[in-house]
Amino acid sequence: MPSKTFEENVEFEKRIQAELDYIYKNIFGDCIISRLGTSKYDLIITDNMTNKQYTIQEKIIRNSYSRLSVEIIQDIVTGNLGWIYKCQSDFLHWVMCDNQSPHIIYRVKLADFRSWYFQNCWHYSPDTFRLETDGWGKTLHQLIPINDIPELETIKLT
Repeated sequence: MPSKTFEENVEFEKRIQAELDYIYKNIFGDCIISRLGTSKYDLIITDNMTNKQYTIQEKIIRNSYSRLSVEIIQDIVTGNLGWIYKCQSDFLHWVMCDNQSPHIIYRVKLADFRSWYFQNCWHYSPDTFRLETDGWGKTLHQLIPINDIPELETIKLT
């Protein structure tokens, strides 16, 4: 059974996603936002002017940190791989929150990030790996310094 912390995290993400939808409409203008929440991506933004679609995977983080988390194994017990392997979105958004609202989005093209990550993840010390148990099982993450990630776009919201 999920812990109260897990349920609180789900409610927190739902609230932040509603705020992000408003933010995305301000950033992208005339668009349609479709939240699907699949393992491939979280949402599709359709630009009504060009009819072009962008898929986005969001990682919503309660606080601001100097490192970003990369999910390698979603559940060690079942062997279910993390989003770094399974996600198929165009973009990855790490959303940092302060005072319970989004204040910065780190945006990167997922294919570019994935390529960079697999070439460079081995250069970091073992203490960059974390095992978490308050989500969907026992999850293995690696923490990567924000400043190390090339072509990372910063969108400041406040």
